[in-house]
Amino acid sequence: MGSITRIRRAKVLLALAFAAVVASVAVGSWLFGTPRDRRMRFTVRDASSSSRVWDLTATLQGRVLRGFYQGDGGAVALEFTRLKRGESVLELSAPSYLPVRVPVTVRGRMTVLEEPIRMTGFEIPGLSDFLVFVSPQTDAYAAELRPVRSDGTAIANHPCLDLRVGCLVSVQTRGGAPATAPTDAGAGRGRLLFRDRVRWEWDGRADALFRYHARIPRSRVLAVEAPYLVFDFLIVAPDPRRISPEETDVLMDKVWAAADTRDAMALLEARHDQVRWFLDTAWNVERAP
Repeated sequence: MGSITRIRRAKVLLALAFAAVVASVAVGSWLFGTPRDRRMRFTVRDASSSSRVWDLTATLQGRVLRGFYQGDGGAVALEFTRLKRGESVLELSAPSYLPVRVPVTVRGRMTVLEEPIRMTGFEIPGLSDFLVFVSPQTDAYAAELRPVRSDGTAIANHPCLDLRVGCLVSVQTRGGAPATAPTDAGAGRGRLLFRDRVRWEWDGRADALFRYHARIPRSRVLAVEAPYLVFDFLIVAPDPRRISPEETDVLMDKVWAAADTRDAMALLEARHDQVRWFLDTAWNVERAP
């Protein structure tokens, strides 16, 4: 009986030891993962719009991810798989964006970078001009800022530059009196109704042909009986490689404060290596929708 009891005890101890080994392997696998299991999840956003970054290339441990359209809801999480444990560098690049290198540590099965990585665009490739189209709405004048190439074709997918936009709204005249009908020639500017900076919004939808939109509230435009208005826009595109946001703000404060248009243009021309600026006029804008 004693020998049988000892054998049973030995079997129990052996079973317990085997279970401990299995548990240890399971815990180790959960903590450290295997090359097939280790993943890293992260999100990349445009620094100015918080939207997706078009034509993104992400590289980590020799593996490559490409990102184009990611949904109307904005940027979505990207994920690397089959990673090695340890220190690495995540490299991000996209056309007309400043490249980014992010040190990362791959640990267990899933490493998550909680904060979005922001990439800064420095140009709209092929940009030759901005064309602005204004339409009256019930409570505002909606402006669509369209970047175009030298041949007039639209530029749809591009970084969101931190534009500075200003606008003058005047009564449209003809022969010294308020214009009573649309005209292609002989129109002029009468009483100034609005002069200020304009805030813009970004449209990140995949099917959006033009992405910059601005609204000038009707309450900001003096009430007049003139049937038609003329909108003059100044659009300034800073190059973040050559001028900081703070320096841009100081420059634009001086531009907006300039009493004469020629003085404002001279300030911008003196910084032509740091900013690009564009003027466009929308004529024949109906006062009422």
